[in-house]
Amino acid sequence: MSDALGQLLLRRANALVLLLDGDGVVRDCSDALVARLGRDPDALVGRPFREALDPARGVMTERVEALLSAAGARAELPFRTERGRPAWLLLRASRLALDGEPRVVLFADDQSGHRAARSSDVKLAALAQELPGVLWTTDAKLEVTSITGGGLALRNRPRDELLGTTIEAYFGSDDPDFAPIAAHRRALAGRSGHYDFDREGRHFHARVDPLRATDGTIRGTVGLALEVTESRQLEGRLRRMQRERTLGRLAGSMAHEFNNLLTVIATHAVLLEDQLVSSDGREDLAAVREAASKGRVLTSRLLAFTSRQIQQPERVRVDRLLRELEPMLRAMVGERRRLSLHLDPGVGWVRIDPALLEQVVLSLVDNARQATEDGGRVTVRSAVVAGDRPGDARVQLCVADDGVGMSEVERSRACEPFFTTRASGAGSGLGLSTALAVVTEAGGRLTLDSVEGEGTEVRISLPRAKAPSGSFAVTVSRPSESVLLVEDQLGVRRAARRIMRRAGYEVFEAAHAEDALALSKAYPGTIHLLVTDVVMPGLSGPQLAERLIRERPELRVLYMSGYAEDVEEVRAALDRGQVFLAKPFTPEQLLRRLREALGEGVDEGDETGT
Repeated sequence: MSDALGQLLLRRANALVLLLDGDGVVRDCSDALVARLGRDPDALVGRPFREALDPARGVMTERVEALLSAAGARAELPFRTERGRPAWLLLRASRLALDGEPRVVLFADDQSGHRAARSSDVKLAALAQELPGVLWTTDAKLEVTSITGGGLALRNRPRDELLGTTIEAYFGSDDPDFAPIAAHRRALAGRSGHYDFDREGRHFHARVDPLRATDGTIRGTVGLALEVTESRQLEGRLRRMQRERTLGRLAGSMAHEFNNLLTVIATHAVLLEDQLVSSDGREDLAAVREAASKGRVLTSRLLAFTSRQIQQPERVRVDRLLRELEPMLRAMVGERRRLSLHLDPGVGWVRIDPALLEQVVLSLVDNARQATEDGGRVTVRSAVVAGDRPGDARVQLCVADDGVGMSEVERSRACEPFFTTRASGAGSGLGLSTALAVVTEAGGRLTLDSVEGEGTEVRISLPRAKAPSGSFAVTVSRPSESVLLVEDQLGVRRAARRIMRRAGYEVFEAAHAEDALALSKAYPGTIHLLVTDVVMPGLSGPQLAERLIRERPELRVLYMSGYAEDVEEVRAALDRGQVFLAKPFTPEQLLRRLREALGEGVDEGDETGT
């Protein structure tokens, strides 16, 4: 055969063919090969065979030399293409002579699709091994035909042992109503099935679908079971949070109503006391005022729990606050443990939100109780200690126990949020981290010492505050300012109106924001101060204040509430210099906040009643 004839036949061939000379240079190639590679024939013909290969895939010298030197040799090689992705061709070498010259003919089969499929299978198999579950197929008899996945490790059974096992044998039941079997039979009937199951304390959710042949007939099932342990735990936490949020909103709403009642009781008790001459009557009303004061402490704790309380740092006398807490602390510690209080009456005052300080003490004592066994001791102490600078004094509050103590590692992490040494479900791990945040916000420090087996001591030190100058006194003899009072609770509105009018204020009252806006629009004179409840039907107190200040830029604002539904809105108002009065309040406290809101400085006095 002549060289020219051979080249003509080669060009017309439908096969993928290359013709090389004895030195491995491409002498010709079929049109089909040129079309497959998408390259110009001149880029192939006359060039070494190696240059047609994709260099990014490696040199592959041994494969090339085998093809060029031995008839019948086979090798799979990557060829460069116009689009950049290599074409993997399986080459088979034949040797012949054309015009007396040795030639090598390479016949090629395109393996690109098969190779991609093999690579995809490998990747899918590797991915399946990383799945937190199991992937399997069965035939029409529900015998396992393939199975893979990282979840197999939980069963501690090799894959080959499960192949050929029936679904009934795998789950140990032949009950057709058993969820896994029912789901597989549902899939054989052409519908998807679902079920849940547990393995080694882990939770899985499985889905089973029909496995169809190319003609659409069902030849088995394909199932996927994924581990959902963490998502189940997250769902449980979310449900608990939703319950706690609902409980918090309910508790806050109840505290709001209760605080309104306490306000009516406390204010009218004072007003009646001023009118009585009989000492017996005054004693009775003093008992009413004391009960209202204790009710205020209880609702304050409730609101602190719901995170719906507006923080109001006040001067608090530490020893008295702890004495008032003593009955609750003893009830918390219980009869099987001993509680000792060593309170220095000379510790004086600190500036902090009293409800938050109470919450911190209760949390620390509860931690101490849980760390001690029957017969253990919990000690609460207060004392004055030296500060960082000469002459600087601080108030130290200490809660100690003789319980199990902590290791060094546990002690170093004790104040981290959600870290707890208690058993799962027995504590949130937020007590110490919350206490640290409260104390730090008040300018104080929290330190913790603990020895494993010997007990724990938590010390809080706070800057000592100046003692109040004495009882409250209004700084003007007869106020003349006008006040717009907005309160939807009739009893509270009447009490506040009566207190302010007795003190000399001109009072306009409204039951809700719409009436207040109408009254302001109709009244041509000056309104010096808006006294408004925070939570009301329609517009809230802060929303009403914003509307009125647009019309009356000089208007001052005093907010009242026992429960702030939108705490952040109120805090933003306080940041703008507006004043807040917590319910329930006494006449003295209301009049004090009025003067403060109108811009007159007054001594704080003993606002906590401690």
